[in-house]
Amino acid sequence: MYPTREQEVLLLDACGKDLDPFIRIDIDSVGQHEVCRLEARPAARPVFVESGNAQHFYLRTGNATRELMMAEAFDYCKTRWNG
Repeated sequence: MYPTREQEVLLLDACGKDLDPFIRIDIDSVGQHEVCRLEARPAARPVFVESGNAQHFYLRTGNATRELMMAEAFDYCKTRWNG
């Protein structure tokens, strides 16, 4: 089964359309359930998620995800993207 274009558009609208080559969405059947799997390769720039009028920055570490505060995100971006 394949994700709908609408799902892809929603994700890229929230993160940035230029990230399309870095993101893959698959929907698979597992028993009687459908499971959505999102694969995101490392991007060449920081990716902020827009929600309403706010932007959020998340860091994936192992199997956990946490939102960074502004100062943490700034420091992380400086070290991760050398800038």
